Amino acid sequence: MTEPQIWTIIGVLAASTVGLAAFMTQTLQRSVAGLRDEMVGRFTALDGRMDQFDGRVERLERKVDGLDRDMRQLSGKVDGLERDMRVVSEKVDGLDRDMRVVSEKVDGLERDMRVVSEKVDGLDRDMRVVSEKVDGLDRDMRVLSGKVDGLERDVRVISEQILPE
Repeated sequence: MTEPQIWTIIGVLAASTVGLAAFMTQTLQRSVAGLRDEMVGRFTALDGRMDQFDGRVERLERKVDGLDRDMRQLSGKVDGLERDMRVVSEKVDGLDRDMRVVSEKVDGLERDMRVVSEKVDGLDRDMRVVSEKVDGLDRDMRVLSGKVDGLERDVRVISEQILPE
């Protein structure tokens, strides 16, 4: 290791290594700086997109809040409708009971009407019989009236014979 050529080669190799290291460092720094600039640009674009996404998420949250509010209102209305339906159902049940009572009363009235109709039919028959009897009595009265008229004539004739005027 005493020869000057070896020291020269070692110097050249050391200088080359240092130069190569410097070159590589510069290249690496430039690459990192380029990557850094590109990453900053991408992060800036990503921040813009994230801001848009945040805006969309906020609008979506407002819509969901609105939907939640609407759902609560609808739930309240449905609860009210359920209460109303229970009331209506109870009233319909009451009407159903009332209709059964009315139906039973109508059935009773129909039975009563049949009885009344049978009685009216019986009265109608009785009236025909009475009418026939009245017609018979009327005939008898005409006959009697004729006989009374005849008796009155006879009484007048006898009276004229007994009491001359």
